[in-house]
Amino acid sequence: MPVREGARRDRASRPSRAGGCNGHFNVLRGAIKPPIDSAGVKIVGDFVDNYKIGLPSELAILAMFDPRTGARSHLDASGITDMRTAP
Repeated sequence: MPVREGARRDRASRPSRAGGCNGHFNVLRGAIKPPIDSAGVKIVGDFVDNYKIGLPSELAILAMFDPRTGARSHLDASGITDMRTAP
């Protein structure tokens, strides 16, 4: 994925059918120009009924890549998602 000027975000959402889950997954991608110079993907699972068992409804992971070498890192992105979607 080439690094583009600024950041770009595309979104794909798919309903989850596994085990009768009431929710969906979002896949978001983006790239940031130098000096950060990274590309990444955030995957968010929205599990609507999790509140019934005391868990957060949105769980996420973030994978970041160096666009030249593929060197990578990953992290739990649930907190980032909460900051972006909080009222």
